[in-house]
Amino acid sequence: MLNNWLTAELKEGVKTIFEPRYGHQLNDEELVEIANNLVSGIETICKLKQNQMYGK
Repeated sequence: MLNNWLTAELKEGVKTIFEPRYGHQLNDEELVEIANNLVSGIETICKLKQNQMYGK
């Protein structure tokens, strides 16, 4: 997944939420991986919800 969508503002948001949980400063590679995982998770939830509502 490309990370062109991951702006400095979004990276800062990911840092704010996840650095305390990881207990260290996150590097760019970690930020991108976390953000991509979040997007994938949200996409999966949306697809499941869509299938529940409209069937497949």
